[in-house]
Amino acid sequence: MLAVLNIALVWPQLASQIPSTQFLNQHAGAYLAGNVSGKLVGDFLHLFIWTAAAVMAIEIPLNRARKTSD
Repeated sequence: MLAVLNIALVWPQLASQIPSTQFLNQHAGAYLAGNVSGKLVGDFLHLFIWTAAAVMAIEIPLNRARKTSD
């Protein structure tokens, strides 16, 4: 659920990075493949880190509260 929320929040930034037709016609396929794969990996890592941080921000205090109540 957190991953979907992160994607929804980052979607305007992701949509603005979609290249135009003119840009695609001016560059070679290998350049475009590298550019797209770099953006996908970067966006995936960004979403993964934010999701992991949100999970830890919720889970760590809950675990501490459980340990102190035992």
